[in-house]
Amino acid sequence: MIVVQSSPTGFTEEVIAAEKRRVTEFFAARKEECRWESVLYQADPKSSVGFHDENPCEVLLGGQFLEETLLGKKFRISPTSFFQTNTKAAEVLYTKIGDCCTEGNNETVLLDLCCGTGTIGLTLASRMKKVIGVEMVHTAIEDAKINAALNGITNVEFFANKVEDVIESIIRSAGDAPIVAVVDPPRSGLRECLPFNF
Repeated sequence: MIVVQSSPTGFTEEVIAAEKRRVTEFFAARKEECRWESVLYQADPKSSVGFHDENPCEVLLGGQFLEETLLGKKFRISPTSFFQTNTKAAEVLYTKIGDCCTEGNNETVLLDLCCGTGTIGLTLASRMKKVIGVEMVHTAIEDAKINAALNGITNVEFFANKVEDVIESIIRSAGDAPIVAVVDPPRSGLRECLPFNF
C-alpha cells in the first residue's frame, strides 16, 4: 500500500486533480517495479508528519484495504492503521510474547496497549482469559473489531482512546485476574501514565 500525502492549502481543485492524475499514471506504469497493492491519496491541511485518520484516504489504484495473514489469523488493514511490516518476524515475536504472558495460565487478561489493528491481542486471544485493546486511531480500532469477527474471536474488547485516559478503569475491570500489558511499539512517558510502578 502506498499513501501519497500532500497539503492542499493554497492550491486550486484543478491543480490538485492534475497532481493526483500524475501520481496515478506514475504508479500505474510501475506496478511490477513497485509491487503495490493499492495507491491512495490523503490531503493533510496541517502539513504534519504521519497519517491521520480524520483525513480520509482516496483510492487512486487498487483497493481501500490490505489483507494479511499472521499466525493463521486474517487481518484487514486500513491505510492509517499500524501493522508490523515484517510478518515472519512478527510471528516469532508474538509467539514469544504469548509464552512469556501465560506460562501455562490461561486466566490472564492481556492489555494490548497502542494495539493498532489488534494483531498482538488477536493472535494471543486463545491463550488468554480476555484481551483488551486500546488505540487512539479510530480506523485501527474499526479494523481490530472487524478482524476479531473475521477470526471468530469473542474474548476481546477494543477501545478507541488514549491509553492514559482509560488505563485505570480497564485495570479495575479485570478484577482479580492476573494482568499482562504489552505495548508495541513502546512509548516514551509510559511510566508516568500507569497508575502503578514497575
